[in-house]
Amino acid sequence: MRSLMQLCINDYILTLLPEKAIYIPHMKALAIADVHLGKARHFRREGLPMPLSAQDNDYERLAALIDKYSPQQVLFLGDLFHSTFNRDWDSFRALIERHQHLNFVLLRGNHDIIDQQLFETLGIEVLDALSEGIFLFTHKPATNIPEGFINLCGHLHPGVVLNGPARQRVRLACFYRQGAHFILPAFGSLTGLAIMEQKKGDSAFGILPETVCRLF
Repeated sequence: MRSLMQLCINDYILTLLPEKAIYIPHMKALAIADVHLGKARHFRREGLPMPLSAQDNDYERLAALIDKYSPQQVLFLGDLFHSTFNRDWDSFRALIERHQHLNFVLLRGNHDIIDQQLFETLGIEVLDALSEGIFLFTHKPATNIPEGFINLCGHLHPGVVLNGPARQRVRLACFYRQGAHFILPAFGSLTGLAIMEQKKGDSAFGILPETVCRLF
């Protein structure tokens, strides 16, 4: 049965979605990190075997997420398009044009090297950081976070390893909270995981097909 994880932080609600995104009710916003569109074509251009259909599901998941939660704005927390311009831009443009009524914001990531004007032509606002209420949105974990703020960010592609009693090992993507940083999982299907080093006070929320569960 599908279930959602809701966190209350200083009277603000974050809804953690198994689709690897966060819905923020008071902003009517979806926050999504590290989609890395165009990565399959980038790999092929570099000589690595990769079917062009490898990322088709990412576009479908993005569209379904928007349709399901009907946000007023979508915040991409960096690394939206993996590298230089390629033909995947046509699929991305079609997705954005189907949702022209929404406000799209890109928090620039290290892979977002496409000319900013291309994003702006589609009506996507490009910023380095955005603050709203107690939340500071960036791509990389911020180094200077105002007191009392929570930094919603991406970049790290967080994951955890769970060990079972019979030497089972399971790797899960997760939402990871470490101090004032709240790190989103990578949305893209070609992104991989970085296993987080647990520190005292950290929290991890593992992603399963139909739910998000607190791990520690």
